[in-house]
Amino acid sequence: VVVPAVMVLAVGGLIVNRAGHYLATVGDLIGSLSSQSAGTGAVLPLATAEQLDAVPAEAWRASFTDAGDGSRTTTWTGPVSGITLPVRVVLPAGYRPDDGRTYNVLVGLHGWVGDPQSLVTGIASPQRLQEAISAGRIPPSILVFPSLNADGASQPDCVNINGRPPVGTWTAEEIPRMIQATFPNVTTQRAGWMIMGISAGAYCAARTAYDVPQRLGAVGVMSSYALP
Repeated sequence: VVVPAVMVLAVGGLIVNRAGHYLATVGDLIGSLSSQSAGTGAVLPLATAEQLDAVPAEAWRASFTDAGDGSRTTTWTGPVSGITLPVRVVLPAGYRPDDGRTYNVLVGLHGWVGDPQSLVTGIASPQRLQEAISAGRIPPSILVFPSLNADGASQPDCVNINGRPPVGTWTAEEIPRMIQATFPNVTTQRAGWMIMGISAGAYCAARTAYDVPQRLGAVGVMSSYALP
């Protein structure tokens, strides 16, 4: 009785994991089951406007390629933070940088365990985005899913903590600048930018919205992880 029950649960878990792309390796599974210690270093400020403005314009542009699942993908290095992580974008049908339209931006932050792909395939983002635009529920918009898994951490992060990569600068400052440089017809208006997340990503969405309120006009918090 026990063996078949365990096998059924294992197969069910594999099916759910395949759909949501939560764990990529056995090592990810072991890491997700191990106890996690909170960061104890001092919280550091985000990069200054002077540091960001000193970066050459071409360094903010990323090159995205078709991921084959309705999204486009890149691995990009933040020119100030030095963080190199994957980023996914989902574009609506017919998008062109010179199509004369202005697009809103929705930044989505994954939870633990997860990555940008889990927000593409797990919630069928390409289909849902197009359905919402076509039905007139939202204006023309693009989705942006940056990774938060800096330095191999098994939990995502979004704060500059002494002794760790400056993920706060990456999330709050560099990703928006990269998107504006790579997709020049996205809006520059605060009201057109939203950040949202699920679980640990929801904590990061709220935290980031408070860190850069001048940039983000709305925030969505779904099933938030309560402990930073």
